[in-house]
Amino acid sequence: MPTLIADACLLITLGNANALWLLRDIPGWRVVTCPRAVAEVCRPPSNRELAAALEEGWIQLVAIEIESDRERLALVKYDAMSAFRNRGDAEILALAEVRGYTVGSDDRRVRSEAAGLGADRLAGCVDLLVLAVRAGAVQQNEAQALLDRFDVAPDIELSDLI
Repeated sequence: MPTLIADACLLITLGNANALWLLRDIPGWRVVTCPRAVAEVCRPPSNRELAAALEEGWIQLVAIEIESDRERLALVKYDAMSAFRNRGDAEILALAEVRGYTVGSDDRRVRSEAAGLGADRLAGCVDLLVLAVRAGAVQQNEAQALLDRFDVAPDIELSDLI
């Protein structure tokens, strides 16, 4: 089962639209996030949505294993980049690199860095909506209405992607 590691940007976008449930309802995916990303989701309604998802267990918390040289060195590498220093993005990218996770983000810098991991290792809100529609987890008109509420990808019609 593939694992999506969601960054704060994705969690905030979905949470602010009261649509974090989308991550739960896409079949065949395990969804995780990391402590640094959780700390960045600090305002309602996204922080409440995330707290509920973590408590219910359909988003799981994962962290760098400090005893693992590969994970520790990957975190050091991303923390050395000024755009990611001491942010959830560094931990997200390090875990994705070492553990083979798919990065869930709409942040331009994170997406640019994650693209180096492989085209199939990156998913944003639009990608998740397309997956949800294709899997029958959400109707296309409902997905388009959600996309219109998100602060991403203006003027995209999901019908063009499905």
